[in-house]
Amino acid sequence: MVREAWSLATALPVPQRNECLPLVSAIQAGTDPRGAWQATLAIGEPGLRQACQIAVLRSGSDGCLPDLAEMAGSFPEESVREAMLREVVSRWALQDPYGLFAWPKLATLPAAVRDEAARCLVIQGDCLNRTPAVAGAWAEAIEEPELRSLAMEAAAREWFAEDPAAASEFVRRSPRLDDARRVAILSALAGQEPP
Repeated sequence: MVREAWSLATALPVPQRNECLPLVSAIQAGTDPRGAWQATLAIGEPGLRQACQIAVLRSGSDGCLPDLAEMAGSFPEESVREAMLREVVSRWALQDPYGLFAWPKLATLPAAVRDEAARCLVIQGDCLNRTPAVAGAWAEAIEEPELRSLAMEAAAREWFAEDPAAASEFVRRSPRLDDARRVAILSALAGQEPP
């Protein structure tokens, strides 16, 4: 059925083909992102191929996030590659932070991609998919100083609701906070109602 859809879409006149191929790519990516990606490689027009590949990355199932991250990392154009890595890796951070953390290629990603994933996990993440300690570790790993301190404060506030002593210790011992920010976060925690 998918092969027929690809054949039909490629046989259409150019305007309709350019509209249909990204849709066919997205539909196939829901169940077979690798196959959809392979199919996009046969598209001769670079702009259309890229549009189809982006559709694959955005529609691929959450069960294939490591594969999607590999695919996103293969874009030749740096700005597109980084943008798609941000999307996929941030999605992965929200769905499976432990799996992302264990991914061997995580350390090779640009700092901005890792920072965005950490920000998503700490600020938007579902508490069911992580613990406050995990959120704290991700927040502490952020490279950009202001984002790091904001994320660390958010993680510490959440952690404080569960374990005030551990949250305060996390802030006190962190080598990634300057003294002024450490004092500000500890003061904010002191004003927060313990459980």
